[in-house]
Amino acid sequence: MEFDTLEATKDRLLNWQRAYRDHKSKRVTMSLEGRYKSPQHWDEKEVHAVVNLLDAHKVESAWLGLPAHNKAILKYNYFTPYIPLQIFCRKINRMRADHFELELALSIRMMDNRLRG
Repeated sequence: MEFDTLEATKDRLLNWQRAYRDHKSKRVTMSLEGRYKSPQHWDEKEVHAVVNLLDAHKVESAWLGLPAHNKAILKYNYFTPYIPLQIFCRKINRMRADHFELELALSIRMMDNRLRG
């Protein structure tokens, strides 16, 4: 039972990631050049996962209430995993890179508790 709720929380965190990551990419230029579509290009339709914006907002509110250390871990894992882990751990100055998985699991557990509470 408890494993199911943690998996549901991970799914909600992925939804949160898609909602806030994709929000930036929807900006378009207002110039005519930005709206021009060449007749020689036939782009394939992109398939996007359905994003539940209301749930993403609830997750964002719960995330804002976490301690700074746990917020940083979740933000790194879901939004900036392209930064090398050692650099991230050095930046937050409280964690060794080999403890990241444990700290991530604890942060997800804290989110689960906040979302259920």
